Amino acid sequence: QLDHLRAARLIKIDGTFKIVTKPHKQLFTIHSNIGNPDEDVSTPLCYVLMSGKRKVDYVAVLQKLKSEVEKDGRPMKLECVLMDFEIAFWQAVEEVFGRDVRRRGCWFHFTQAIYMKVNNLKLSQTYHTKGGFYIMVRRLMCLAMVDDTNIENLFLYLKARYSEEINSNAQVKKFFDYFEETWISGKFYSPADWCCYREDTRTNNELENWNGQIWHSGGKKKLHIYLLAELLHKDAIGYFDRFLLEPENTTKKKQRTGTES
Repeated sequence: QLDHLRAARLIKIDGTFKIVTKPHKQLFTIHSNIGNPDEDVSTPLCYVLMSGKRKVDYVAVLQKLKSEVEKDGRPMKLECVLMDFEIAFWQAVEEVFGRDVRRRGCWFHFTQAIYMKVNNLKLSQTYHTKGGFYIMVRRLMCLAMVDDTNIENLFLYLKARYSEEINSNAQVKKFFDYFEETWISGKFYSPADWCCYREDTRTNNELENWNGQIWHSGGKKKLHIYLLAELLHKDAIGYFDRFLLEPENTTKKKQRTGTES
């Protein structure tokens, strides 16, 4: 696993809380694509049981990971981390790996956050009629598909295009304000952070699938640490019995994964 982590240019990170017991709060996993390019399978390379979800906790995990991978003097080749939009982890990645490593948000989590805001503003019924508001929201979601240098101008175009709807409905205006303040000119994220223009890997959906598989393998229940460790060991052995590959075979993901709301 350490050799594959050292060779990986893109790593994908996610956490799940359903299978862990106290004092742990989540099972945190790091995946990368290794193997035959025609198979293109995302493989878990690191499993971490975490008892906290603060920035300091994530920094400690990532620093330990980096030191273990690079302890023989060979640096990681990491170029990008694909993840959700948890602020504490977002900040930890920059602190440990620096700004030369790109932080990129998962498109599914981006669209999920937008839809959650639609729901919080009690606009979900309006959205599901699939009228003008639905089209407006979907167009905002699809801004992630264009070059990040064009996103702000396209957002302003959409804001002008739908100005009548925005100004005539207080909830729709709140939604547009949220989008602008969070995703366009926000404190934590810029368009470059959620843009997936020309990216082969747009989402962390494979990791969500793995979370579901490990949950089912564990009997759909929270597992004592010893049982969970045994399950994760079997999971790791299973992947590497299948591939038995050198780290140079690290590949890019070709499948483009969409999203549903």
